[in-house]
Amino acid sequence: MNHSLGKSKKLKGKTTIARVFKDGKSVRKGPLRMVYVLNPNGKESSEHQIGFVVPKRFVKKAVDRNKMKRLMRESYRLQQEIIQTLDSQYIQGMIMYQSSKPMEFEKMFSLMRKLLNELTKRAS
Repeated sequence: MNHSLGKSKKLKGKTTIARVFKDGKSVRKGPLRMVYVLNPNGKESSEHQIGFVVPKRFVKKAVDRNKMKRLMRESYRLQQEIIQTLDSQYIQGMIMYQSSKPMEFEKMFSLMRKLLNELTKRAS
């Protein structure tokens, strides 16, 4: 399994992100919340695309927001094979951190696993 999180696996584009927030479904585990839409047979993308958000209203300092985004990206990158089991559907989603308290990597890793497992259950 290739654990890279390349450019094609990142959700980009104003209209695409707006569509995810407008039409998407939501999954939540602890302070992690994911809003996602399913693309059957890869209409818009041929792989899963994920973006990461830490709102300014929860984490005031940019340094801390960037650290939380790095932790989220790394924990997702190491566990992305969980959602690779979805055969005919591709996910476009945004993962948000919604807490003002910082989190250690181990805790983030376990919450991300729970979030991705819940996502695969709902998407199947």
